[in-house]
Amino acid sequence: MSLWYLGCATLLVHWTVFYDDFIIVNEAASTKHCELVLRNLWSLLGWSVAQDKETEFNYFARALGIKICFHSERLFVVENTPERKAELEETISSLLALDWVDQHALASLRGRLQFVEGQIHGRRSHRHMQLLSRRAEFIGGSAMDDDLRNALGFWENSSPIYFLE
Repeated sequence: MSLWYLGCATLLVHWTVFYDDFIIVNEAASTKHCELVLRNLWSLLGWSVAQDKETEFNYFARALGIKICFHSERLFVVENTPERKAELEETISSLLALDWVDQHALASLRGRLQFVEGQIHGRRSHRHMQLLSRRAEFIGGSAMDDDLRNALGFWENSSPIYFLE
C-alpha cells in the first residue's frame, strides 16, 4: 500500500492496487508521460516489474482474472477474462455432472469465485456465495441438490455487470 500511496500523493497517479497488481486509469493524451513516470518510479525504488504483465494503455485493463472495459465516458463493464470464463465453465460443468461433490472441489471453486464475483455480479451473487460457502464447510462433501445446482447455474449463465455514470 505504501507504493500505491506514494504514487497517488506525490505523482498524482490515478491507480488502484490489489496485492502486487497496479491498475492505472489515465487520459489517452498523457499515457506516454504516465508510462515514463511509473517506469522511473519503479527504477528509482529498485522494484522489478513483470514485463509480461505490462501492457499498452487501452480502453480495458486485465488483472487477477478480470477485465475492466471502459467503453465510453459513461459506461464501463467488469467481467471475467476469456481464460477465466473458460476455466470456470469447465469446472462448474464438471461439478454439475456429479451426484456428490467433494468438499475440496467446492472450497476450490469458492476460492476462485470469491475475489471476482463481488466485482462482477455485485449483490446478485451474495446468496449463491453463501450457499457455496456453507456447502464447502460440509465434512466429506455435499449432495448435488437443487439448491447447489441453482447456485452453480447462476455463475454458469450470468452476464457481466454494467456501470453507467
